[in-house]
Amino acid sequence: MNVFYKFLALKEIPFNRRTARDFFDTHPYHPSILSLSDLLDTFKTENAAVEVEEENLPLVPLPFIAKTSSKEGDFALVTALNGDRITYMNEKGKWPTTSLSEFKKQFTGVVLIAEKGAASGEENYELRRKAQRYNRLGQLLLGALLLLMLCGLFLTYTWPYAPVSAMLLFLLKLAGLGVSLLLLVQSFDAQNPLLRRLCSSSSGNGCNHVLSSAGSSILGGRLSWSEVGFFYFGSTLISLSVNGGSNGFALLLWLTIACLPYSFYSLWYQRYVARSWCRLCLAVQGIFWLEFLAGMLSPTAYTAVPTPKDILITAGITGAVIAIWLLIRPLIKRSAQVNSLMQVSNKFKKNDFVFHTLLQQEAQVEVLPAAPFIMGSPDAPFEITIVSNPFCQPCRQAHQEIKKLLDASPGKLKVSVIFNATGNDTDPRDQVIQSLMAVYLEHGPLPFKALLDDWYAAERREVSDWLQKQGPVKRSEALQSRLKAQIEWCFFNRVSHTPAIYINGYKAIAEYELADLNNFIRTS
Repeated sequence: MNVFYKFLALKEIPFNRRTARDFFDTHPYHPSILSLSDLLDTFKTENAAVEVEEENLPLVPLPFIAKTSSKEGDFALVTALNGDRITYMNEKGKWPTTSLSEFKKQFTGVVLIAEKGAASGEENYELRRKAQRYNRLGQLLLGALLLLMLCGLFLTYTWPYAPVSAMLLFLLKLAGLGVSLLLLVQSFDAQNPLLRRLCSSSSGNGCNHVLSSAGSSILGGRLSWSEVGFFYFGSTLISLSVNGGSNGFALLLWLTIACLPYSFYSLWYQRYVARSWCRLCLAVQGIFWLEFLAGMLSPTAYTAVPTPKDILITAGITGAVIAIWLLIRPLIKRSAQVNSLMQVSNKFKKNDFVFHTLLQQEAQVEVLPAAPFIMGSPDAPFEITIVSNPFCQPCRQAHQEIKKLLDASPGKLKVSVIFNATGNDTDPRDQVIQSLMAVYLEHGPLPFKALLDDWYAAERREVSDWLQKQGPVKRSEALQSRLKAQIEWCFFNRVSHTPAIYINGYKAIAEYELADLNNFIRTS
């Protein structure tokens, strides 16, 4: 989704790519204009998907995203429109400038426009950005530490024997290990954006087509050629670092020569069987031949003979690399499967039809108390009813989530508040409830919401100080009537715990959190 990321950057809307990617991975209608619009809603950015006649394209404010249908992708970011010339970014990251008439051939008639506001941007952007930076920094430091250890061993045991050829071979094996790791990542996460960029081809096949074919594995599919490459580069890199004397160096050269015939098989398979080229696979074959040439530069390449000790050391290192991989492979595979299942589950969970079907299977509340305390839009199509207790910690968390929902979807949500009171005027719970009710009846919904938000904002509060600050409550007939109606409603509906949540008159689905409702509120 480079088109969308660039669009956000041009609009100067702060966001983390990981957040956007996670959102799209779980959106039931991605890729689509709707998924892009929903993310903009999440980022509190005014936006609209509009049908535009082709002749009216020059009137659309720049930049905008156009829905297209072509080999270049489904979306285009239009940044310039001068006369009959249009400049846009396609999904392959290219910036063609073409005639407007030519662009209209792929334009489907829908554009997405957006306008940045004062509050636009990802929630907790800086905190998430710092967390992601620290994670990346930790990974880089770990990789640098391992590389320094290998370099130290290499300079101690190998460098004195063949400085030039050994250094070339060391760098090539590092490169080979890096490419092998990318191939392994591709086998577990074919949708990785970096790999898709590296491996995509004009034919639409590329690495994934080759790596998922029958010839990409051996032993009945139990071992992939990507793993074999990882074993080779990983074990020979370590062996070069710790056992790179003349004899050990010669053994590594022999192993490289043994790999060369495989490069011919790989090229033949990609050309005539898979009928597609894998760039990473080609890189591995190229590294094999460069290793061979680097090894031939060693003055001892033609005379040294590996000793049994050299063979045992290299075999032991190879065995250790294979054993470690076989131990961690199930964990990586299980993690990838869990992530995939979570994505499928979340897409299923966010589906409108699924949600409303499950909701209608829950218990329905036939009658709500007359004149409940309302926050949000009274005429909104989506209604949340919450039965609350001022001294209930889960109620505090629920109200904070509801506040986020109200802020995220103004005009689309109605929240009805019911208080689970005791009917005892000396009970601190009822005293707080009556103070809140009095504010609603005397001053209206907005001051009531502000006071309720203030009450639940604090983890702990001195009730007597808060009540004294609010002043004496005018126990009007309207207040007493509403309080009595809510007590009777809770008793009649056997509300035994708070918060109790109802959605459009149905008991909330246990598998859905309040935060999950955002998608359904926006589309209601």
